[in-house]
Amino acid sequence: MARAESNEKRVTVSVMLTWANMLGWFQDRAPNFSLLNNMTNVNRSVADSIQYEGQKATMRGVVFDRQRRGDVVAEGDGQFAITAIDTPRTQVSYVTTFGAGDSDQSVWAPFAASGKLPNNELSWVSSGETLGGAIAVTFVLEPGEKLTVPMVISWDLPIVEFGSGRKWLRHYTDFSEVPGLMPGT
Repeated sequence: MARAESNEKRVTVSVMLTWANMLGWFQDRAPNFSLLNNMTNVNRSVADSIQYEGQKATMRGVVFDRQRRGDVVAEGDGQFAITAIDTPRTQVSYVTTFGAGDSDQSVWAPFAASGKLPNNELSWVSSGETLGGAIAVTFVLEPGEKLTVPMVISWDLPIVEFGSGRKWLRHYTDFSEVPGLMPGT
């Protein structure tokens, strides 16, 4: 929750969330994560109309996925997402894909200069590099005002694999359809 201290001026607040596309990472059994599998990871922007506090709003964010030839078949495969709510009070901006771990100016420079991201939907399929995505929320607070701004990190990794190689579906898959899930698991 952001809060403007008891000064006499309004404050513009910007909060940024960055995330790495971690699909394939959980298959690395090396102690130093030297075998990370980022191959075919891809990010995409999303926007969906929702009702928030009785008003129309837009949920905006980045989905972290993989380019697959078939169904999800391995532990650590699925999707991650970061999202925030764009309302008349809050403005969400984003960068769909950047080189995570780099000092990529497509994310840091615009955010440092204006508190916003350039709404860049550039996307590519990873050939081994770690992809990142970012969202930022900007809003104004009057003196003494506070505002809760939800930002969400979510994931869907439906398969659990044990040491013997046996695979199980996580319990939540009993209650919701999981697109791209391997049949018969």
